[in-house]
Amino acid sequence: MFANVSAVPGVFASIFKGAFNPAAVTGGAAGMSIKLAMTKGVGRGVFSNEAGLGSAPIAHAATSERNPVKQGLYGIFEGFMDTIVICTLTALVVLCSGAADGNYGNAAAAGVPTAVAGFATVFGDKAGSLILAVGLLLFATSTILGWALYGTRCAEFLFGSKIIRPYQIIFCLVVVAAAVADLTRLDTLMRERYGYTLTLARPPHYVDKMTGGFTSYDVYDHMGYQYMAASFDGAGWLPSTESDPEAALQAEIRAMVEPMRKALEKDPDFFCGQIIFQKDGYNMAKRTPVAFALGEQLALLQEYGYQVVPVGELLAESPFADVGRDEPLFDRLTALAQQRAIVFSDNRLRLDDPMTVGELAMLLAPKAETITRRVAQLRRIGRAGAYDGAMAWCRENGLVSEAAHPADHVTALPEAWFVPTDSFTRRDVYAAFRMDRL
Repeated sequence: MFANVSAVPGVFASIFKGAFNPAAVTGGAAGMSIKLAMTKGVGRGVFSNEAGLGSAPIAHAATSERNPVKQGLYGIFEGFMDTIVICTLTALVVLCSGAADGNYGNAAAAGVPTAVAGFATVFGDKAGSLILAVGLLLFATSTILGWALYGTRCAEFLFGSKIIRPYQIIFCLVVVAAAVADLTRLDTLMRERYGYTLTLARPPHYVDKMTGGFTSYDVYDHMGYQYMAASFDGAGWLPSTESDPEAALQAEIRAMVEPMRKALEKDPDFFCGQIIFQKDGYNMAKRTPVAFALGEQLALLQEYGYQVVPVGELLAESPFADVGRDEPLFDRLTALAQQRAIVFSDNRLRLDDPMTVGELAMLLAPKAETITRRVAQLRRIGRAGAYDGAMAWCRENGLVSEAAHPADHVTALPEAWFVPTDSFTRRDVYAAFRMDRL
């Protein structure tokens, strides 16, 4: 807890020296500097404690505390604890650990990478990253929920209590729409400026684990992307705790090469068909171990007889994790996967398992129709399961009964869509599907 306590006096001296030296005063007098300081200051204030913004009273007004003075003191304490205590402690972590050394004025190193590097000096790379990740998750979630409350109360004031539920649904959809809009802009930029059409995509960490609503899988279906996830971490993205920069770089290079070497020594065929994740550019310490380690990784793979191919070529050759070209239905399954959502999130088909009604609906319903109906349901009631869009389309077209549940096992197939079959494993159902219905 007090690993760098001896550095605290020097840090405070550095803070005051930097704040009150003539160069700082002169620079702060410049118009652009003032503008930047105001922008950053207001931004930090809004997202840390909203001091001076005027929105926090909306939350304080909803309290059960009957004494307004006591509640006001809570508000004062909120600003003091967040700004004076928490922000100061964060600054001390960064400055006492030396994580900011050499990065002053480097905008790319500001924020999370520097904070992670500071925590890592005491807790290690993984624990330091985990501490900050949990903190950011909680702060981001509380920010979204807080502003949702403020918007709800303002909408209620303007339009009455009947607007609360519609507003909450719209708010959730706007959050999703923002993600789709960002992807749309990126897709358009790459296509129009560079002539490159995006086809493969990987979501940010853990976003693909979201459930109970509109997920990254839905966004990628909407954009026409094929979901892609790496099967092996190429490492190199976490900073080493070595104090010497050159020693740290060499440690990060070893961290990228040695796991691959150990995996190959244990099983020479370990990497067959795998997608190796690599962090392009800088890691969290603003070093580039990938620039040095990638050559060693490729040489190591070549030593064991591997041929490295682009992801697109790999997927064309082996699109499924549990089905290869020796499967008699391979060409049929590949064609189906291009038009229908038949592949599970782990890239498996699980052909020998019984097919459920929900999976049958995903086979019958076009991808665009499943998304359209899921979004409509989200707008209507605020939630939608993974199969709800496809089930809605199938019910509208008389292909699934109203009483059917997505988890029920299939016991019959629409005659117009399938050749007769008495078995209802996924393999048998896919084999019986009439391809002219695609």
